[in-house]
Amino acid sequence: MAKLHLPEHLIYDILSRLPTKSIIRFMCVSQTWNSLIQDPYFTRLRRQNLDNLLFLVVCHKFDWSERINKFQPGIFVGNIPTHEDQGSLELNNSTHILTMPKIPSFDVHYVNGLICSYSRLYLYDPDNVIHIHICNPTTRQVVALPRDNNLDFYPKFLLRTNFGYDPLGDNYKVLNVIFTETDLFQKLRILTVGDNVWRNVGHAIPFDLMSNIVKRIGTCVNGAIHWLDFSRNVILVFDLGIEQFREIPIFEFHMIPSTRIILFSGHLCLVNHYLSGEVHMSILKDYENHVWIKHERIIISKEDSFWIYRRLLPLCKTDTQEIILLSRNMPSKQLQVCYYDTKTRSARRIFAVKGSSSCPSDEFYYWSIHNSKSLFVYKENFKQL
Repeated sequence: MAKLHLPEHLIYDILSRLPTKSIIRFMCVSQTWNSLIQDPYFTRLRRQNLDNLLFLVVCHKFDWSERINKFQPGIFVGNIPTHEDQGSLELNNSTHILTMPKIPSFDVHYVNGLICSYSRLYLYDPDNVIHIHICNPTTRQVVALPRDNNLDFYPKFLLRTNFGYDPLGDNYKVLNVIFTETDLFQKLRILTVGDNVWRNVGHAIPFDLMSNIVKRIGTCVNGAIHWLDFSRNVILVFDLGIEQFREIPIFEFHMIPSTRIILFSGHLCLVNHYLSGEVHMSILKDYENHVWIKHERIIISKEDSFWIYRRLLPLCKTDTQEIILLSRNMPSKQLQVCYYDTKTRSARRIFAVKGSSSCPSDEFYYWSIHNSKSLFVYKENFKQL
């Protein structure tokens, strides 16, 4: 009997429609299938065939008995409902993907389906050997990055970790900004995930990334990491492909202390949020030519029950042109999510995310109620670490 050979595009299409667990099992069938499933084209096709939106929540356990490694991040994934729902989504064993290793302090970057968990900002302590972990929630893999031995030359320093994805090279990179107390200068160290070798960035830093005028949390968009420079009203950019700096000018947007850079529906976006319930957005529609467009203001009415949470962060826009908003400043230990209709200018609360009996709020506390980077619109990624 002759063997049946399916065209490659048909294999792509069939596999992209299967459940996640089945796809992960099929990665073990052969090296060919493993490479096919890790191909960025397969990831894009898979995301197109998914009808539902997924959310990813990162929170942590806090262990007071530990001397150094007190924080242990937990990762949860679930569906974002698109219908009117006044209930809540509980984080429990059914949505719990994995628990990551303990670290001294805790912050997180989410980029293209992968998570970088790291110590936020610290003075170096020789007892803390490993501070940075890369996690793929889809494949359930967690990799501890090697210690940067170059740091042994500095008795004390401050460190800021950034994480990004280079689509041209299909590489994930970790960029550390180091400020030494003794020499009072900045240094950049970079690592490509997979190579796992720390190296110097060969170009001088044309600005102070540790100063108060620069927002210290970098945002990865279009293969580059971006920071806000309030003193010059520009966006500072580090291109992960060529590993060089450049700038993007900001036009006709009034920056305030709470201004943020976010990734919004595939575009770089500036966001101002006010206690009045308003959110102002400006989107960089043409990234190469620096063409900005003003987005319609989001105004939450005082009559709307969602108004009490105010300080809202846009996550993405749906196919129906509604904007999904995350509430990040609230009196309860809950994350509130709503849909905002840009035509009727009205908000409808979809769900609250909270703990349950199997995962109580006092066990997994939502650390980012005070730091909004905890809930993400999640996209699967089958890349092996």
